[in-house]
Amino acid sequence: MAYLRICGVRWISAAVLLLLMLVSVGIRGGGAQEGFSMRNSARALALGLDGRIYVGTFGNGVYRSPDAGAHWEKIMNGLDDPYILTLHPVSKDVIFAGTARKGVFRTRDGGDHWEKVNTGLGPTEVKALLYHGKTLYAGTGDGVFRSANHGDQWEPFNAGMRRILVRTLVVDAKGVLFAGTEGKGIFVFKPKAEGWEQSTRGFKSEPGPGILETFIRTLTIGPDGTLYGGTFDGGVYISTTGGERWTWWGKGMENESIRAVLVGPDGMLYAGTGKGVYARAPKDEFWKLISSELEDDSVQAMVIDSSGTLFVGTNYGLYKGDIKGKWTAVTPAYSQTGLPPSREKRPVETVADRR
Repeated sequence: MAYLRICGVRWISAAVLLLLMLVSVGIRGGGAQEGFSMRNSARALALGLDGRIYVGTFGNGVYRSPDAGAHWEKIMNGLDDPYILTLHPVSKDVIFAGTARKGVFRTRDGGDHWEKVNTGLGPTEVKALLYHGKTLYAGTGDGVFRSANHGDQWEPFNAGMRRILVRTLVVDAKGVLFAGTEGKGIFVFKPKAEGWEQSTRGFKSEPGPGILETFIRTLTIGPDGTLYGGTFDGGVYISTTGGERWTWWGKGMENESIRAVLVGPDGMLYAGTGKGVYARAPKDEFWKLISSELEDDSVQAMVIDSSGTLFVGTNYGLYKGDIKGKWTAVTPAYSQTGLPPSREKRPVETVADRR
């Protein structure tokens, strides 16, 4: 048996040393049962049009489940940036991924293969994606870009906005675009307009109701056209006037760092925060915490399916639950360290990304 001398004092079997090294970094599994790394948060969630669930992590790429989380498959063929910030399906097979370092990637086969689509965009940070009227929009650190051919070519779409980090993009039934930014509030682009207009009316710089801060983390539009805004540390606001006037809707919340706002199929409202998931009916006055049983309450992303089941991505796990507050880990593999830590240099996460 071969032995190695350590520091001239202790002896250890070479076979044992090799075994210890393998255990310390983790042995990478393969196939459909490959699990998530505990070192990476579930930063992006998307429900495919065929019912599959897609999860984008911050450091371990994209995973896909065909059966509500019972089985998972890592899908990274051609996707060479594992730091996923947003996922946006536009059809059963076509999905776009926005990344932290290398712009936008596209799959045309449901995730089996990916290709980089950055001509005119470059390897930039992409926080938000929106597809509307056969045009794809990207919210980046340099404002908004758009593509009329599924990402093959991009052009700046920043008139009136300048270069600013856009964190969220939504569009209403009239085709009005809203962009939530980091530090500059909300910008609005109306059909046939020549550029974006900063929505300053309704913010707290004016007398009366308004948004306390201009760091907009998420925007959502309900079926009735109500606009919901989630802020960095100021709670939830609503607007029934197309963004011209805002009202604070934070009663009952113990944490006002909003990561997602969803409208359920029955009209129930859900908010993911830095300390759990809250729910309220539109006519209620207070939010109610429904995630007391959630193992990790640092919510990073949420989606809801047609049955009202919530899927919640956190810093350390992926869970599903409902209005009754019953939560389960979607896959046991999530709690196993089956993947070695990425050896690549990680993008810098800001306080805003983690809070």
